[in-house]
Formats: sequence, structure tokens, C-alpha cells
Amino acid sequence: MGFFDKFISLFKKKNNEEIESKDGSASDVVAPTQYPDDNINPTLHDSQSSKVGEDSGAKVADNPIDPIESPLTETKVESPSLPIEIIPGKENRPSELSYIDAIRAAEEERKKREWLEFLRTKRAKRRKELEEELNILDRQLEYVQQRILAIKEERKSIEKSELPNFNMLQYAPDAIPVNGFPLPPFPPIIPMREYQAQRIEEELRIREAAENAVLNFIPAVRNAITKRDIAEAEGGLNLISQQIAFVENQDIRDKVKEIVLAITELRNQLEDERRDREEAKRKQEALEAKLRAEDQERERLEREKARQKEEEEKKERARQYQEELQAKAEAQRKEISRLESLSSTQKDDADDIEEFFKDNEVLYLYHFTEASNIPLIKQRKGLFSWSYLESHGLKIPYPGGDTLSRGLDRDKGLEDYVRLSLCKSHPMAYRLHKESNGDAKIVLLKIKIDVALFESTLFCDINAADSNAKIGDNLKFIENGFDFNAIKLDWCYSGTIEHKKRQAEVMVKTYIPAKYIVNLDNPEEMTFNN
Repeated sequence: MGFFDKFISLFKKKNNEEIESKDGSASDVVAPTQYPDDNINPTLHDSQSSKVGEDSGAKVADNPIDPIESPLTETKVESPSLPIEIIPGKENRPSELSYIDAIRAAEEERKKREWLEFLRTKRAKRRKELEEELNILDRQLEYVQQRILAIKEERKSIEKSELPNFNMLQYAPDAIPVNGFPLPPFPPIIPMREYQAQRIEEELRIREAAENAVLNFIPAVRNAITKRDIAEAEGGLNLISQQIAFVENQDIRDKVKEIVLAITELRNQLEDERRDREEAKRKQEALEAKLRAEDQERERLEREKARQKEEEEKKERARQYQEELQAKAEAQRKEISRLESLSSTQKDDADDIEEFFKDNEVLYLYHFTEASNIPLIKQRKGLFSWSYLESHGLKIPYPGGDTLSRGLDRDKGLEDYVRLSLCKSHPMAYRLHKESNGDAKIVLLKIKIDVALFESTLFCDINAADSNAKIGDNLKFIENGFDFNAIKLDWCYSGTIEHKKRQAEVMVKTYIPAKYIVNLDNPEEMTFNN
């Protein structure tokens, strides 16, 4: 058996003894020195033990198998046990989990799967590193094997060559150049035991560094748990999880397990507190919503009550207004009846008065007013005395008369009479035209002679406001008091007796119905010459 076959067999034997020395239980993390037997190419071992490892002097195989090109045999590696046992929270809860408990259970299950995936990834990474180191060793063994074969071939060629001639030859004075060749430097050969010692030393260093790191992280995580800072505690646990795969000290692993349990308990407590806060918040919001609903209902009832009260008040006002309208309508009806009664009865000598007026060519009576008063005359369906309008609160745009004339009317008891003239060009109309500087638009209303026949109608020989005016109510007064010659004049000087006689008046009691006004829809506009 050759040197390298003996060395490899010894190495395998030692590894088997180390594996058997452990109580049949696999460590949580595969040590770097515990290489699986199937990671070493069995083809290489068999060929070397049968062809290279013969007695001294035996020939080396002409075509040794290349261990690099020979693929490693796939070995199924069992999933390592978890470095930290994670206790799932509250497994004995009822199956009817609330929505929040279901979310929390799903989150814990997801974190557990992430933890297992992290450990599998770390295991696979470590296994890949070990395989790369084995590949390096295999390449170095291959190089050593090739060098041995080359040396053996070189030795065979030397043995077959003839011995050199050691006789001193006489050389010419000139030196003969010799073609030499430089020998390549041989790389140092590191024994496998030294490799193993270095690897064990490196593993010890990594293990100590990992244990020190975990021991340094544990107080910080405990402090975070004491402060109930779950984010800081989980961050420290993540740092510990990066090193725990290299830790074999059971005391340290137990401490880490306690930390995991404490973090799980803290997480459950914080989750319970969060649910309690949410429940309290929900109850508070429900209470506030209830109070708001009660306030809204109370406001609605108050508004409804106010609306009902307002409706009742509106109904009461409507009733009162209706009663007022009815009262006004009744009063208006009575007033209309009263006013109509004024024109319903005629004087005893009405026919004689009418015939007398016609004989004297008086076919109509006249009333002048400002044009802006016409719409209200139409609306109120007739002419009213100024006293009636004032007592009933009826406004007109352009009232006739002044304070002096109205005072004289009251003194004589004539304030409730509508004044009519017998001539078209009344001197008082010209006076109104001058007082308005020509701005007043004066119109003349033609009124039927029938109003002079009403029983309550009075006659005045001149302007009734004159202190010398005489008033009567029959034909005899008209025959003796009216000067029809003066009345028929179109114009006369003021201050003359004719000027006064032209202002003779017919005074109708209170109201002249619109049916007696001939030209109410198209009144005649009066014109004046200087």
C-alpha cells in the first residue's frame, strides 16, 4: 500500500472513530471536521489502493483517475434540528379564534417558517464551504500524485540511461555553451494533519467568537425585554440567531431559549394589550357614537318640537290673518254697501235737475287730477274723498289740496266730499300747473251727470273753500246760484265775479264709483296757455 493510500485510510479511520465516539446523536450543527464519507470520491480511493498502493518497485498506473473531474457523490443530508426551540404561543386556545387571533397565529407561523428557512440556508452555505475546501484538498492531492508519477518516470529514465563518462577530456581553449534548463520550484506540501489542526483551530476560534457575541447580545436583549421594547428585543434576537449556529455550549443555548420564550411572552402580552386598547377604543367610539346619536336625536326632537310650534304659530297667524281678511272683507262689504247706498237713492227732484243741466248744455261733470293717480283710481274702482283715504290709510302718489284748504273743508264739514266742476278749464287746475312749474301731468276725468242726482250730493255756487260760498242740495238752489254764462266761458280774468262763478262745484258724498267715470281708461290730458 502506498503512502497516500495509507494516509487517506488513516484519515477515514480517525473520522469514523470521532463520529462513533459521540453518543449516536448528531450535533445541531455539523462540525467542519466531520466530513461525510461519501464526500470523498470512492473511485479515487479504490483505484489508488489497487494500482498505486502495491509493494515497492511496483509500477504506477498509466492513467490514474482525476479526482477533480470525478463528480462527488450526492449525499442526502437530513435537515438539522433547530438551534433554538421556538414554542408557539397559546396552542390550546379554542378553535373559534377571533379575527385578530387568526392573524396573530398566521404571523407566528410565518415567522416560524422564515426561521426554518434561515437555518436551512445557513446549513446549505456551510456545506458548500466544506465542499469547496474538500475540492481544494483533492486538487492538491492530485498535484502531489502527478508529481510522484513524474518523479518515478524520471527515475526510470535515469536508470535506463548509460552511466556518464567521468574521464577528463581535453577541451579546446574556447568554452562550449551548454543548454541548461531551470528546475521549477516545488510548492510546499502541507500534511493533512496540519490542515486538520488548522481547521479545528479555526472552528474553535469561530465558536468562541460566536459564543462571546451571543453572551454580549443576551444582556442587551434582556434589557429590551425589561423595557418592553419588542422591536429592540427582536433585533437583538436576530443578531443572536446569526451566531447561534456556531454555538455548542448548552448553557448559552438554554439562555437563548429563555430569551426566545421571554420575547414570545412579551409579544403575546403586547398583542393582548393592543387588543385591549383596540377594544377599549372601540367601546369608547361606540359610546361616543351613542352619545352623538342621542344628541342628534335630542336635537331632532327639539327641531321637530320647534317646527311643530312654528307650524302651530303659522296656523294661528294664518287663522288670525284669515279672520282679519274676513273681517276686512266684511267691513269692505259693509263699506261698499254703504257707499253704494249713497248712489242708490236719488233726490226727489232728480229728473228736473238732470233736465235743467241738459237745457244749460251741461252733459258731464269734471274732475282734474295728476296722471300718476289713475292706476290707483282704477285699482280702487272709483274716486274717494281725501278724508276717506286718510282715515283708511290709503295712500295716493299726488294728493290734491293743501293744508289750508283741508282745514277750511273741516270747518265747513265738507272733508268727506269729492269735488266736481261744471267746466273743463277749471282755474284751480291752472294754479296746480303753475305751482309744479309745468312738471305735473294733469288729466281731466269726465263723469256722468248722474252723480249730481244722488240724494247726498251738494251744490256750491262758487269754490266751497271761499268764505262767501253758498251750499244747497236742490234744483231751486241750482237755478238761483249757478251762473251758467260764466261757467261756459273758456277764460276770464281773476278777481272778477265771473272768475268765482266759473268755480261752482258739485260735491258727491265720499265715493264716486268707476262706472260713472267715462274716460277712466283714456283720460284727457289738459294743456295750458300763458
